Amino acid sequence: TAPAWRDTLAAMLSRRMLVALFMGFACGLPLLLTGSVLQAWLKDGGVSLKEIGFFALAGLPYTLKFLWAPLFDRYVPPLLGRRRGWMVITQLCVAGGLVAMACVNPRIQPEVLAAVALLVAFCSASLDIVLDAYRTDTLLPAERGFGAAVWVNGYRLALLIAGTGALL
Repeated sequence: TAPAWRDTLAAMLSRRMLVALFMGFACGLPLLLTGSVLQAWLKDGGVSLKEIGFFALAGLPYTLKFLWAPLFDRYVPPLLGRRRGWMVITQLCVAGGLVAMACVNPRIQPEVLAAVALLVAFCSASLDIVLDAYRTDTLLPAERGFGAAVWVNGYRLALLIAGTGALL
């Protein structure tokens, strides 16, 4: 029989685990970009501390995502099915929102930036919901614990890269 470490390595390098890693990365990146990185950008852009404080509300969708989570099971997009369809829609919205955030001058249009950041956070929280469901659907019951750990590591890797990139 093969040594246990080979089985563990094979499980870690399986396609499903690599997908879980990238899904975690996709969820972690917008979280930091709409949180502390955004606040640092605002401070650097000369936005007042009072206005920066209002931007903390952009994190609210992550707390309230349980309210609209059932809608992703109830409604199925016309293409790619329930999970993949919502994954594509939410990921495109997050990407478009991040591009829009980069195009807004925080000093001139802080209210526009706040609205876009809130939209990105909403879409990112929705992406979290969809990817959690997808991970649960695609991983075998015996893989779910390890898959969750891999997902969290992808999430933390995205936080590390986003935070480092912002400092640079």
